[in-house]
Amino acid sequence: MNIDAPSERKNRGVQLSQRLERSDPFLMRAVRAVALIGCMLGMLIYSLQVVREDTQTNRRALTKAAAVGQVAAEADIARINAAAVEAAPLIAAAMAEGMSPAEQRTLNENVTDLLASTPVSAVIVFGANGKPANTFGQLPADAAGAISPRSTSRRAGGELLDLELVALSAGRAAYYRNLPMANGQQVQAAMVLRTNAFQSALQIGSAAGHDWRAALLNRDGETVLTAAADQSAFDRAD
Repeated sequence: MNIDAPSERKNRGVQLSQRLERSDPFLMRAVRAVALIGCMLGMLIYSLQVVREDTQTNRRALTKAAAVGQVAAEADIARINAAAVEAAPLIAAAMAEGMSPAEQRTLNENVTDLLASTPVSAVIVFGANGKPANTFGQLPADAAGAISPRSTSRRAGGELLDLELVALSAGRAAYYRNLPMANGQQVQAAMVLRTNAFQSALQIGSAAGHDWRAALLNRDGETVLTAAADQSAFDRAD
């Protein structure tokens, strides 16, 4: 039994191709086109498979990061709301009629001490005209003059968190909520947050994937907070 060597089989294939090209050039061009199309189709199928696997991996990472990040954000919200509930009676007392300046200073010191271990550094209460009327706690210098009344805009679609935020400066935001007063009425207030507020949730999102970035947006889709390690600009294109 004779077995051709690989070099002989290769030479025979070349010779057959040359004879076919001389006898029927059109057929040879068609064979080459089919081979080229087959190669391109194979590369396309492979590329789509790789992209599909990457997409599925990213989707799983995103789902996990969203779930864990939401829990971390909700924990911060709970701490902020707890601070507001505890500070509300002191703020209501300080704003009551007949309080002397000395009594107001004492109550403000009590509010400052209460907020020291919370994500809130100061509470700004708005008057009937919608402008800031009273400030309790320690207002950071980078937040002074930057606060504005609560926005009336509402983003269409569902929201994972009932969170009304406004950016005050780089890395600092304020959280809006109503506070009960001694007469039973509600006043609008802004909780000025410390720079570490919501950072645990943002860091979880940024660490979920390679070159991923995370941000908290307001209801208009504007960036309010980003992860502390992310110093580059973050816009709607991201």
